[in-house]
Amino acid sequence: MSEVDQQRFTTPEFRAFWVFLDKQKTGREWRGQPRPDIWQVAFAAPKDHPFWEEFDAKVELAAENAFESEYNDGEEWRSPKKDGDEDEKYDWLDGHYYFVAEEAERKPHVWILNEDGGENYKPTDWREEIYSGIQAVMTARCGGYSKGSLGVKVFLHNVLKVADGERIGPSAPSGEADFEGFVRGSGSKGSGKKKVRRKKKTAGKRDPLA
Repeated sequence: MSEVDQQRFTTPEFRAFWVFLDKQKTGREWRGQPRPDIWQVAFAAPKDHPFWEEFDAKVELAAENAFESEYNDGEEWRSPKKDGDEDEKYDWLDGHYYFVAEEAERKPHVWILNEDGGENYKPTDWREEIYSGIQAVMTARCGGYSKGSLGVKVFLHNVLKVADGERIGPSAPSGEADFEGFVRGSGSKGSGKKKVRRKKKTAGKRDPLA
């Protein structure tokens, strides 16, 4: 029997965001060094969620295994767990911890739950089926690094979509919306008059993770 990988874990169901699962996210330069293109998905949960106790243990184990002497000496190292209250750009992360799971070499397997009890299946229309906002479960692994600096990353393994959800962030309009009312020969929709769409004002903050 193979030994269980104590640094590997499965998340509870969550609302996925910052999703790049079909095509890789383009790597950006960091501290003067190029970063590879990656597949990624981000996980967030309220700070009092019981999952964080398990996750913290995985992170600590990964750090100890990767740089034991420095870990035991109390040297500083980077954790993948981030405090949403400190993220000024995304106020909907307030009250949550979050992390980003990523993979540069092996494309994660992505499945969609078959609610009828049959076999799960793979996406066929990635734009419509896999996006930021789906309800999902993922498997991942905490791994330490010591090159350049000390820290722990979350390496993405596989993702199971369990339900649709409201999209988070900008998304392309559907083809149906693009061509609704098109009149052949006019080169435009309907009468050709342009309508100015005004953004609706919303009161208060909305939590896209709810």
